[in-house]
Amino acid sequence: MLACVSPKTGIVKTLPLFDSLRLMIDDFKPELVIIGNRVNIFGVNQNDDAQARQCLGILNSLIIGCKTTIIMPSHVSVRGMQSDGTSGSVQWSNGCRQRLLLKRPDEDETDSNARVLEVKKANWGPTGLQLPLHWDGVFVADAENIKKLSGAERVQREKNEKQKAEDEFMTMLSKAEARGINVSANPTARNNAATIFSETAGCKFKGKKGRSALAAAMDRLFEEKSICAVPYGAPSDKTYRVERVKK
Repeated sequence: MLACVSPKTGIVKTLPLFDSLRLMIDDFKPELVIIGNRVNIFGVNQNDDAQARQCLGILNSLIIGCKTTIIMPSHVSVRGMQSDGTSGSVQWSNGCRQRLLLKRPDEDETDSNARVLEVKKANWGPTGLQLPLHWDGVFVADAENIKKLSGAERVQREKNEKQKAEDEFMTMLSKAEARGINVSANPTARNNAATIFSETAGCKFKGKKGRSALAAAMDRLFEEKSICAVPYGAPSDKTYRVERVKK
């Protein structure tokens, strides 16, 4: 193990193997280091937020100090298989710069050697990108899937993703207005638009990531004057609902 938690203090402390690893990395200067499975190298409570953050802090000290990149594998929980591909504390995902999920394709795929590598998180980059793979002694990507996106292609992809979020926000807003449901732009309101929409059946943007995308879309729509905040109810309540601007 690289580190374990002290049961008395709750502090995660490094072990001699970590010091040996640091010396090896510092001497060899690799661009990439792949370490063991998370549960095998950290003797901590995998569901504890504080302990997870400390473990990631220990790895970050290697990344920054030795100017390298670290990949840390982990197994997906049963719940994670049905949702976002995670396990344990959410801090294992929140504290890393990027997270990839290697999974089997859709259920209708009959090739048992087929896999998909999906980008689940990427700081300052698009998510949801998928790379089809095939097991042939090693995982191999088809030649046409290896093409790297140019700067212009990345910009266009991000623009398309933003447009999809804005279109979905306007669609959900129309449905809410048709049902007489008032939604608010206030992020702390119980009827916050992004929160309500992401939890509504039929919405294409679900969960925390979907809520964040819809909230960002709402901000852009306000700036574009496509939507506005209109007071409703008793004047003393000072409540506002989001409405589309009639042009």
